[in-house]
Formats: sequence, C-alpha cells, structure tokens
Amino acid sequence: PATKPADCAFVELLASGPQPPRWFVSHWWGELVGDFVRCVEKHSQIRCVGGDSPYWVCAYANRQHSLGTALTLDPRETSFFKAMQLSDGVLLILDDKTDHSGPATPFTRVWCAFEEAMVLETAADRDSALLFDIAAQRGDATELLTDGVATWDTKQPPIASPERHKAIRERTFPIEVI
Repeated sequence: PATKPADCAFVELLASGPQPPRWFVSHWWGELVGDFVRCVEKHSQIRCVGGDSPYWVCAYANRQHSLGTALTLDPRETSFFKAMQLSDGVLLILDDKTDHSGPATPFTRVWCAFEEAMVLETAADRDSALLFDIAAQRGDATELLTDGVATWDTKQPPIASPERHKAIRERTFPIEVI
C-alpha cells in the first residue's frame, strides 16, 4: 500500500539511491517468507557478499502498481532480464514437498524456466557467465549448491582444499527437491 501513491517499487521507499543488483533471485512466490529469507541469508554467508550487496527480488524491485508497463512482448526487454544482466549470478530458491506444492515448484513455472534458461543462454552476451546457485530449505536446514567454489569455501581452515570444503558443504543438499 505504501508504494501506490508514488507508484514506486518498495526498494525505492527504502534506498537512498540506485541499487544495481549483485544477485538476481528466482523463486515462485509460494514458498514461506521465512524460508525465502533463510535461503538468501545462507547464500549471502557462503558467497560472502556482505550486507550492502543488493539482491534483486521482483516483488520489491518492480513497481507493482504499474507492472503492466514493464512487461513487453520480448522478455529480454523486461526489468527481470535487465536485472539479470547486471548481476553476478542467479540464486534459484527451491521449495520442498508440501501438501500444496513442490518439490522444486520453480521448475514448473514458465517465468522461472525463462530465468534459468537465460542463465545458460546469455553467457555469450557478457564478459563473464552468470553464476547459477541453488538454495533449498528443508526443515531447519538451509542448503546451498554453488556454481564453482564460493568465497566461504576458500576461507576455511587449510586442512582440505576449497573444492573439498565445497563438497562437504553441499553433500547435505536435498537432491530430491531437484
């Protein structure tokens, strides 16, 4: 409601200036908000991006009261696609099996599928490929698969290689949600 009078995005009410995205979040809007937040927090921790690194989330970044003007016939002209191109990568948040959805509901949503396809397809259009990370919440555990070794993996005690730390960290990811 606070965004309607000014026809602005929620982030515009909070930020003092532009917020170029560091990470683009792809999700299906049906996961629990707490699960969503825990997945983003885990991602931020493992990628060591810091509290001042913006994540692009459509619900907060788009002007919801005039969203029709932001959607075009060419999905590559949308704010979604443009935000992805500015980002280091895409964080896909998957849901677990519940009574009403899942598992992995984003894979059944056309728009989410478009976002994931663009990660793969746009690699040639950029100086560096978009990273593609996948987070999932299962019970009390938040798990993360990262595209390559993450900064957190390189900061662990040198008793093992960063690749080994990554493998240990990712072995508890609930593969059945994929």
